[in-house]
Amino acid sequence: MVSTTHTDLRLRAADRGIETRIVHGTTAQTAAGSLTGLQNYRFGKATTLPFEDAHGGDGVPDSVVATIEDNRERDLHTLVYLDIKVDDPHWDESDDTYMTASKAAAMLSERFPDTLGVVVARAGSPDPLVAADTLDALAAQSFGEPLHLLVIPGSLHPLEADALESIAGAELE
Repeated sequence: MVSTTHTDLRLRAADRGIETRIVHGTTAQTAAGSLTGLQNYRFGKATTLPFEDAHGGDGVPDSVVATIEDNRERDLHTLVYLDIKVDDPHWDESDDTYMTASKAAAMLSERFPDTLGVVVARAGSPDPLVAADTLDALAAQSFGEPLHLLVIPGSLHPLEADALESIAGAELE
């Protein structure tokens, strides 16, 4: 229950008379750290990257850029949640219902060229995928079915670097 989407779903269920209960477990944030090998306590403030049409502007919102820049200045990792438009009455159902990590990497690479990114796809499923490369390179790849997350790491501890090379195929210098 860490995001507005979770609270929204619970409130919608209550409005419809559907009983809910919370089963506490792994969150997207803890899964991102666990799957990537990035140290959980080195994550700064998280942010959500919306579809361009969803926020009425072009490109990446200034608030997203500011969060990533603030975390980088503090040498922290940034977990970037990617927009979801399921059952949104203001959004046409299409292939763009779930933002992909490729789309997010393409959007962010314009503001953060040559920056390392880490994709986490399908965290919590039997077939999660983790991939690390520059945002430009990630933008050109496909990561399969949703849901996707993107991490913009700060500097890497040697163990984190080893994990990204081993687990995510990163080619670090």
